[in-house]
Amino acid sequence: MKTQCPHCDQHYEVDDRIGGEIVKCEMCGQEFVVEPLPEVRPKPAPAAVVPKPVPKPAAPRQVSNSNPNLMFCPDCGRQISRNAPACPNCGRRNVIGEDRLSVWIIVLMWVLLLIPCGSFAVVLVSSILYYIWRRDYPKKAKAVNLHGWLVFLAGILIWMFLYNVLQTR
Repeated sequence: MKTQCPHCDQHYEVDDRIGGEIVKCEMCGQEFVVEPLPEVRPKPAPAAVVPKPVPKPAAPRQVSNSNPNLMFCPDCGRQISRNAPACPNCGRRNVIGEDRLSVWIIVLMWVLLLIPCGSFAVVLVSSILYYIWRRDYPKKAKAVNLHGWLVFLAGILIWMFLYNVLQTR
C-alpha cells in the first residue's frame, strides 16, 4: 500500500500488514500512523480543449508552530521538515544552515583593508553580494553588507591617518 508522512509529505510503499501502526519517517524523523493514500484517478480531458494551467493557491499560513522540527515553506506556505533538502510540494531549496556568513569571507574582507583602495572593492563586492543573496539568504546578505561597510569606514579612517602621518614628516 502507498502511504505518506503527514509532516514532510514523503511517500512510502509499505506492506499492507502494517496499516494502522505507528512508524518513524526516514526523511523528517517524526512518527505517524500508516494510513493508505486515497487513489486519485485523473479524469480524461476532452480531445479538443487544451486545459489552461491554473496556479496553485498557497496553503493558509499558520501563526504558531508547536513542533520545532517543522517550518513553513516561504514559497507555498506548507509545513515541511527543517531537515528536508527541499520542499516536497513546490521544490524550493531549504536553506536552513546555509544562511550564515562563513569566517573566511569575513577574514578576507578585513585583509583587503590593507591594500590601498581595497576597502572600496570590498564595499562594492559586498553590496553586489547583498543584492544576490537577499532573497534566499537574508541573514548572510545583511552580514556581508554590514562587514563591507565597516571595512570601508575603517579603511577610510586608517588611510586618512596614514596620509596625515606621512604629511607631517
